Amino acid sequence: MAIAGRGQPSKKITGKLVALGLSDEFNDRHYAVVDGVDGKLHYAEIGRLSRYDPPSKDVVVTLRDQNANSLHGRSRHPITRMFIESHVPFQELASADGATWLDRKLLSKEPPEFRNKGFGAEANRALRLRQQWLIKEELMTEQNGKLVARRRLLETLQRREVVRIAVNLQKELGLTYQPLASGEPFRGQMKKTVKLASGRFAVVQKGKEFSLVPWKQAMALRKGNGLSMGSGVGISR
Repeated sequence: MAIAGRGQPSKKITGKLVALGLSDEFNDRHYAVVDGVDGKLHYAEIGRLSRYDPPSKDVVVTLRDQNANSLHGRSRHPITRMFIESHVPFQELASADGATWLDRKLLSKEPPEFRNKGFGAEANRALRLRQQWLIKEELMTEQNGKLVARRRLLETLQRREVVRIAVNLQKELGLTYQPLASGEPFRGQMKKTVKLASGRFAVVQKGKEFSLVPWKQAMALRKGNGLSMGSGVGISR
């Protein structure tokens, strides 16, 4: 098993989170084990986790090494940051009606290079299944022997998923869904968060209406006092 945090500061490892636990209960330090697209298992010390919204097993994450000395002076603990690439389990991505990590890889200018072993083999199979699903949904076509994605594919998939989830939330919350209007100022109270294939969203209430706000946008609004936080809602990375 490879140990992250002992290589170059810029090194990145993407894969499926297969284990998560405490490495130092007294100091609340956690570890993660990731099955990488390179076909190897990687162990990393990732420090503290959000107690409100910890990551779940089987999601796709990226581990990024950081220079411990430059950030915290002398430290005997290598620092590795973990970024969540997908908030739903990997096995759901091939047929998810949303903008997924697989779609971003398919649209990347640099073709993904996954080793055909371990999670790398799983990811290669999932990419092929995703292509088949996109063709079935008429979101991808074959032209001159090449597969071509529909324009604004990610936006289309995200919009479809958000609208579908919003219908369910209307019944749960007893509120009316109001899509966000681009460029208009927005204020409201954050009620909860939802994890979708397209990413994490904040459910923001304004009067008798609610909107689904992408997490990064919600955090930017909060910093600018465009949103108020509901009780019990935590900020996670």
